[in-house]
Amino acid sequence: MAAFTDPEVKAVFFSTGGATAVDLVDRLDYDTIAAHSKIVAGLSDSSTLLNAITAKTGLLTFHGFELMDFAHHDMSYTTQNLKQIWFDAWSGDYRPNPDWRDLEGDPTTYHGWREIKPGRATGTAVGGNSDAFMQLVGTPYCPPLDDAILFLETYRLQKRHIQALLATLKLKGAFDSIQGLIIGYCLGSDAPGTGNDREIADIILETTADHRFPVMQIGEIGHQVENLILPIGAGIEMDTSSPSLSLSEPAVQ
Repeated sequence: MAAFTDPEVKAVFFSTGGATAVDLVDRLDYDTIAAHSKIVAGLSDSSTLLNAITAKTGLLTFHGFELMDFAHHDMSYTTQNLKQIWFDAWSGDYRPNPDWRDLEGDPTTYHGWREIKPGRATGTAVGGNSDAFMQLVGTPYCPPLDDAILFLETYRLQKRHIQALLATLKLKGAFDSIQGLIIGYCLGSDAPGTGNDREIADIILETTADHRFPVMQIGEIGHQVENLILPIGAGIEMDTSSPSLSLSEPAVQ
């Protein structure tokens, strides 16, 4: 809270992830945050707080920036993306990273942006790490899912756990509201283990069979990869036929 009230602080970055951001959700002073709007950015567990801040204040927050990654890797794709969004008042089509890779070399079957379920949708960007987001669903700290495009990435979940997570979202009614679904990089889901030989697309098609919203996969959202900067609460458009993802309006003026 001191960072928000300090006039010398222009942005608040979460340096890494964890597992306890949910402890802070009901302890923040959201009126003060709303009165001192700043860039707030993070990844992983901090997406708990990003979504809560957007839900309680209406401000945009920014998914895709984890400071510790810059200490160990060339992050030119993410650097260019954040420059466009935070400094250049950019909007338009996101581009895939031509040098996409798992930064630590974990095994993966991911091979680029792809259509999983066809269609085109416009909506408000909501989401982040799957475990973090699930903590908020059904609480006042979850942004509205009506007319949302939900994006989710997973951290070292086996595919049977990803299936259970998607089934839980369905039972909670999330799939009755959203306009589209974007699956990010599922780090570790291709590691040898029970059920990991299943194709992630098959799991998604099975769990969303009763719904018509489009689904695509974008590997520049998640752990151990260079991320695009996606503003939570901003209008976005997805088209699986291209496939493409675009930001409708500049997030920072």
